[in-house]
Amino acid sequence: MTTAVETNWNANTFNVKNCTFQGVTNNLRINGAVPAGGSPAQNKFTADGNLVVAAQTLIDATYTLTGANVITDRVNPVPAAGTATSTLNPPNDGFFSGGKYRGAFEPGKKPWTQGWTLAADLGLDVAAVAGCAGDINSDGLINSTDFGLFVGAFNGTCY
Repeated sequence: MTTAVETNWNANTFNVKNCTFQGVTNNLRINGAVPAGGSPAQNKFTADGNLVVAAQTLIDATYTLTGANVITDRVNPVPAAGTATSTLNPPNDGFFSGGKYRGAFEPGKKPWTQGWTLAADLGLDVAAVAGCAGDINSDGLINSTDFGLFVGAFNGTCY
């Protein structure tokens, strides 16, 4: 029995474009089978800008919580600056904000989820710019302004 996905894929009406599959060993399956390299489906998958990368290559999806409920490693859904780039053009439909990068988060920028997600409330995600933990104000620089913010908050209480 042919599935709807397989029918649409073969008719070239089902598209997966500009996606990155992190830590996935069998990224494309049709009817449970992985198409052989060089097959039309695999060639289309690659031509459509899709990538398969090793786990933890673009984003850090792990966190560590000690037995005393102290978070020592936070989730960082933001790729490092200069990564997750794309050669495909983003939609220009008045709804989406175009960007030449893959995924929901602009590489190297503060995540848009800060301040309103459960992960942010629990302190599980990274508040600073990705890959720049000392940049307290998220301006891309570690300088005296960050130091002033740190000193001003020193001896404070976090809730």
